[in-house]
Amino acid sequence: MRPRRLVATLAVTQTVGYGVLFYAFPVLLTPIAENLHASTAAVTGAATVSILVAAAAAIPVGRWLDRHGGRAAMTAGSVPGAAGMPVREALRDIRFWVLTVAFVAHAAAVSAVGVLLVAYLRHAGHSATAAATISGLLGVLSVTGRLATTGLARRHGMTAVTAVVFAVQAAGVAVLPHVSGSIAWAAVCITAFGLGFGVATIARPAILAGRYGTHRYATIAATMAVPMTLAKAGAPLAAAGLGIGRFLSWAAVACLLAAALLWTNRVDTAKVTQYFLSQ
Repeated sequence: MRPRRLVATLAVTQTVGYGVLFYAFPVLLTPIAENLHASTAAVTGAATVSILVAAAAAIPVGRWLDRHGGRAAMTAGSVPGAAGMPVREALRDIRFWVLTVAFVAHAAAVSAVGVLLVAYLRHAGHSATAAATISGLLGVLSVTGRLATTGLARRHGMTAVTAVVFAVQAAGVAVLPHVSGSIAWAAVCITAFGLGFGVATIARPAILAGRYGTHRYATIAATMAVPMTLAKAGAPLAAAGLGIGRFLSWAAVACLLAAALLWTNRVDTAKVTQYFLSQ
């Protein structure tokens, strides 16, 4: 298959996959709970189990990618080792763990808000249609945020730009509880949060590859992906346990923590940006 057709096919399948497996769940969360006569927390727990399976597979899949490339692994995933010196160097670098904490905190916030936002807006008094429509901004704006981040990173560095985006998300989700009764203001807050909804997806690979190189990259990335995936799995369940009306403040704190940690790491952005621009 030609490279351009391969990229186009991957783009379509990834978009459909995210839509069916991720973005549809928040909309269906409350109806599923009502139909099964179960609590929101119980249904969220089922999603948690599926994410835990992904966490368990992260490092083995990363090692497979390092050895054999990505085509076979991605095909197999659509159908149902030694780490080496670069990995050891990364694990000994305190900056790697600072980055890990930042992306774990952000992943937890994004997962909790993504899963429970529709339920929160319905709790705030909006209809199911309005809640689902406003929440849909997350998916639309995630593309806008990625494009904006890509452009700004060329001048200011990926780490610094990502930190600012995470801070904007923190502001949006912090203000939302105070204006959630208004559809217009709720949409503004969700727009702020949505701009960073997919930024970590492009920022994390660029930062890691620029800082530690591409040799054994998949294993290094998988090492970070395990706690991130665990955070994604546990955050919605923990947020549901806190209560639909109270979890947003914790999501704001997590985004702000991620922004602060990335900002302290921005001193190494020159190498990251050089790698990013060479692609």
